Amino acid sequence: TDGETYYYATIVFIQIDHDGNILNQQDVGTTSNYLTPPHKIAQTIIRTEDNGYLITGYGGPVPGSYSRPYSLKLNADLTVVWENYYEGFNTFPTVYTDNYESLYAFIGDAIINDDGTYYLWGINIGTIAGAILLIQIDAAGNHIWDTLYRPSGWIGTVADQVLRVKRTKDHGF
Repeated sequence: TDGETYYYATIVFIQIDHDGNILNQQDVGTTSNYLTPPHKIAQTIIRTEDNGYLITGYGGPVPGSYSRPYSLKLNADLTVVWENYYEGFNTFPTVYTDNYESLYAFIGDAIINDDGTYYLWGINIGTIAGAILLIQIDAAGNHIWDTLYRPSGWIGTVADQVLRVKRTKDHGF
């Protein structure tokens, strides 16, 4: 109304049949205005054991700034079970507290564990280094533990990344 442009951030869930026909389309999760945080971007979706869905990605105060890992659990009827952002990432040897523009973390893949928990795989990037991020969450979306893997070391790496992960026969990754 006062000349400002508003961009709305929501996740659109679309179910399509084998002929390409849309069976169902709806917004899922909370809807937020880009000027009213937080926004969210979906990176991946998996079918859960209860025939629901787990959607993962990232979100943050505004697009292009500090972002944090995000997950959304839906029932089979696409109602929201829970929706979470995970705080406390982007911590490197030098803690960047004043430069959120170049810090982000996101989830690029998710795997259901044998015990009903989920492994969320992604990336964690600071201004001078990147690392592979692994977060384990429980069936209610609560953080259990996390770790960072730094195959290339700390300094001078743009980012070690993971976009897809598969289980091995020995239950590793």
